[in-house]
Amino acid sequence: DLFGYQDFEGNKYTEKGIALEEQAIKLSGRKRGLPLKKNTERRENDWITGECDIYVPSRRLIIDTKCSWDIGSHPFFADEAEEKAKKAGYDAQMQGYMWLWDCDEAQIDFVLLPTPYDQLSSYDDPNRYIDLVEQIPQEKRITTVTI
Repeated sequence: DLFGYQDFEGNKYTEKGIALEEQAIKLSGRKRGLPLKKNTERRENDWITGECDIYVPSRRLIIDTKCSWDIGSHPFFADEAEEKAKKAGYDAQMQGYMWLWDCDEAQIDFVLLPTPYDQLSSYDDPNRYIDLVEQIPQEKRITTVTI
């Protein structure tokens, strides 16, 4: 952020993640049998700053949700999810959150949810981004990586 200018304003992928964050958090909670809610606290130390999605103090656990754009980009298997997390740098992000919140464990939930209709372009097939996703059982649309 220099003189009020920010280089990255987001894209359709981050837009979907922001729009569906609450749904993703609910699905993460359902998977764990916990009533999870969005963390709104930003923490910082002398070196880093960050705001994790979910903080579970009773378990000293950080959870971050990542919404996949479509079936083709969603990691359905643990090894795919681990590779995706490392490639994107999410493992380092989680290490930072664990440091800031003094937690022992962090998990990344890759969540596949239907893309909101208003986020599809005129050439996107709603069947691909909505209907096919909804046919997959919810428990198969969340893949967790532990850091």
